[in-house]
Amino acid sequence: MVSQVRSLEIESWTLYPIGLLLIAARIASRCLLLGSWKKLQIDDWIMVFVAITFTGVTVSVNQVSQNLSNYLPPGTAEKFTPEEKDNAIYGSKFVMILEEFMLANTWLCKACLLILYHQMT
Repeated sequence: MVSQVRSLEIESWTLYPIGLLLIAARIASRCLLLGSWKKLQIDDWIMVFVAITFTGVTVSVNQVSQNLSNYLPPGTAEKFTPEEKDNAIYGSKFVMILEEFMLANTWLCKACLLILYHQMT
């Protein structure tokens, strides 16, 4: 049976190239439509930043799953060895990084949708 950490790793690194492929297809389509990459609009450039934050989300979620974090049941941290405590501190720092990447990714996608809705009306 595959462990939960390994399962998340497989799932996230499988989803990652699919997401990047979709973003690349969008950019390529817009380049063909507009005639040049120099004519790309603001929502196209925002999608480039979405690819960057999506990379950060994928890396961070795997780091959090491989290391311990601050999401532990009460009384668990008292039984840690010094190495496990260091891993928990490292994982907790990555939780913060992960949350920031997720927020940036979500709001960048929302910005693209708002621009799309503005162009439609």
